[in-house]
Amino acid sequence: MPVRTGDATANGGPNALPSSHFPGVYEYVLEQLVGDEVFDVEWPLSKDTNDAALAAKHDAAEAEQVLERIAQRRGEVLSCQEFHLPDGAGAPFRGIPCRSVRSFFVDPTDLIVYQPPPERA
Repeated sequence: MPVRTGDATANGGPNALPSSHFPGVYEYVLEQLVGDEVFDVEWPLSKDTNDAALAAKHDAAEAEQVLERIAQRRGEVLSCQEFHLPDGAGAPFRGIPCRSVRSFFVDPTDLIVYQPPPERA
C-alpha cells in the first residue's frame, strides 16, 4: 500500500510530476527489468530443453546472470512501464489520462515518479 503521494519536486511547483512511495517497489522492478534483459528467448525452442541436466545448468547460469546484473544496476534510477510495477503500485496514477502505456521512474528510495509521454510535434 502506498505510504505517501505527492509531487516529485521539493516545492510542488507547476512542473511537479505525480509521485508515490511504495515500499519494496525498487527491488521488485529491478528484478523484473533484469529478468527481461537476461531471458534467453531462444532457449525454450531449443532441442536441449528435454535434457533435464542441461536445462538445470541453463537455469542456474541464467539465475547467476540475473544476480550479477542486479548487483551492477542496483542504485540506478530505473525507467519502467506500468506492467513492471507490483500489484497496486500503479493505482495512484490510474486517473492520469494516457495514450498508451504509462511510464515511470523508480528510484532506490522506493519513490515512483510518473514519466509523461513526449509532446507530439
